[in-house]
Amino acid sequence: MPLTEAELWKVYANKIKDDYLQQSDFGSQNKIFIPPINSQAVLASGPIKQSQTNFGVFRASDPLLKVDNPSFTPSNDGYAQKCLNYLRAVQLDTDASAGLVQNRDAAYQRLTAASERFQAVAEKARAAWQDEFDYPGTPLYQWTMQNYPMYMVADHEQKAASAEFDQVMYNIHGPNYMTLVKMKQNLQLALEQQPSPFTMVVNAALPDAAENTVADEYRPKYDIDAGYAKQVEAWIDQAVDGDDQHEKASIVISASETSDYDWHSVGFDESKIDASGGFWPFFRVEYAGSHMNRYDDVKVDESSSSLSVKILADGISSFAVTPSSTWNPGNIKQTYPNLYKSASQQLWDPMVQVSKIVVGYNVRIEISLDSDTYNSITSKVDTALSRDASASATLFGCRLNLGGSYNDSESNFTNWSDVKKDGDSNTFVISASNNTIPVLLAVVGTVLS
Repeated sequence: MPLTEAELWKVYANKIKDDYLQQSDFGSQNKIFIPPINSQAVLASGPIKQSQTNFGVFRASDPLLKVDNPSFTPSNDGYAQKCLNYLRAVQLDTDASAGLVQNRDAAYQRLTAASERFQAVAEKARAAWQDEFDYPGTPLYQWTMQNYPMYMVADHEQKAASAEFDQVMYNIHGPNYMTLVKMKQNLQLALEQQPSPFTMVVNAALPDAAENTVADEYRPKYDIDAGYAKQVEAWIDQAVDGDDQHEKASIVISASETSDYDWHSVGFDESKIDASGGFWPFFRVEYAGSHMNRYDDVKVDESSSSLSVKILADGISSFAVTPSSTWNPGNIKQTYPNLYKSASQQLWDPMVQVSKIVVGYNVRIEISLDSDTYNSITSKVDTALSRDASASATLFGCRLNLGGSYNDSESNFTNWSDVKKDGDSNTFVISASNNTIPVLLAVVGTVLS
């Protein structure tokens, strides 16, 4: 098989499985998904606030994954929202009269339209909240009530349509329908922008950010292994103490071993692999052009047979993440397999839910290349910087800041000036970008179908 970026990530996923997920069973139900290699994981311990930890737990746990795409490409709907949309589309067996069935179908269409309007308004309200110059410190749910009346109108319309639909369904199915109603009510409470047993406060601020630069929000509550914070604290303590006695974790990937592994062993059907939504080029530089952003890529091919990547970390471990029992409806596709014919195709598709995350600490990367690939990368960086002093790049999924002030709350980044470059050995060494931020190295997705 020709050497591609996807082939390298196939080796990476298998190495993660063999070394850090030995207790997991991979096949049609469990799969390994690969994020950009310097994605921020869950902040924890020390000065980290619970809301910052919660942000990481939610961001890693709520996205739904694509069943045939091994890259970590979160869909628009999160798990909680998708469950609610699904339960609203459930069709129960009935011998009701034609008139009641007609009323049911009409009520469902009104509910679907009201829900779509509400979700669109909610997105606009959140964008307006973020753009408001004085929003920091004001939680989203408070801000929308005070400053975005259309949100409250859309919320009222959605709840009214939901109540109407539930009443029609109760008239058809009687008390048996109440179990489904309770599931939907719990999910609605989890998606409310206000404190409750169904939600958790989240804050995307990084450890070194000034207070109140990011406001609190409320998101569906998720849980992570109780030992997570202690493990992160232990890693940090080892780094602070200069403890070199503990064996460092490593993942070594070589272009020469791509034929030794397959996708099936990490949960995917080789014939259905779809990497169109991920597996970013091996190297990509981005810079501002005259009218639009421009990209310049370096891809791997057969000439890159000497390529190798060594990922080192002070520690790597896996941790379970689970939706809160206060609102999680379980495997609703098994419980309620039938939907209305008019339901969105996305609701019929399998849902892949994050069930574990693999986290590394103090992650650094050594990349060895052939001379042509090495020189091509350095040349493209020089060209980009000559045109845009704030250009950025990615190298094997690592975000690199070439000269600007790149920063966000979802990725670590390393300055290009801090990358060690050796033209004699054609090697790049990317040092750990931030010793306070654990790195998300992989996630395990469980298929609900």
